[in-house]
Amino acid sequence: PNLKVYFTSPTHRYFQSDLKDSSDLVPNSKGLYLIQYVDAIKEQANLLHYPMLDMYRESGLNKYNHTRYFGDGVHPNEVGNEYFSRVIAAWIKSKITF
Repeated sequence: PNLKVYFTSPTHRYFQSDLKDSSDLVPNSKGLYLIQYVDAIKEQANLLHYPMLDMYRESGLNKYNHTRYFGDGVHPNEVGNEYFSRVIAAWIKSKITF
């Protein structure tokens, strides 16, 4: 009965490690952009009244620091995993009330 449900979105990504094919610029095979999926997740979270961490927009990741946190453009490296864990943990802690 005390279970808390939180949503999170995927992060911005590059589909190639040389920072080509940004998820902002290249749609998938259905013609949809990753941001559209992020917005759909956010819409469902809002409908269900669940908090959502928008990692796409609010993670602090961008084209200028992307290579520091990602090994291949999509998957976080060791530094990225550490960064994500701090961001997500701080966000969850901000939602907990005692």
